[in-house]
Amino acid sequence: IWSEIKYDYNVSTIKESAIPVHMGKQVLYAPYELGYTSLGVQWKNARLLWVRNYTGFRYTNEDNTQYLPAHAVSNVMASYTFNIKKVPITAISWIQNVANEDYMVLANR
Repeated sequence: IWSEIKYDYNVSTIKESAIPVHMGKQVLYAPYELGYTSLGVQWKNARLLWVRNYTGFRYTNEDNTQYLPAHAVSNVMASYTFNIKKVPITAISWIQNVANEDYMVLANR
């Protein structure tokens, strides 16, 4: 059994702009917060991994007045490693967005 947790806080601001009011604003679609957690188990040659990704809200205009809400998505991976003539081969299967979460990556899409 293993697990992992990661968290990033990211400030990405506009340094130069033809429109002065945009300077210092967060870059479009760059979330301030990103998170990741995982839990995995292995038994002999089989593995099962659960991953939860969190993406914080993202601004969708240069004035930073409109944004997409934060979302979290769970994914599951199963794999099995076997040997063919002493060559290891791993078969992997992913199920993404297991809970069928509703979210947008780009505005109005």
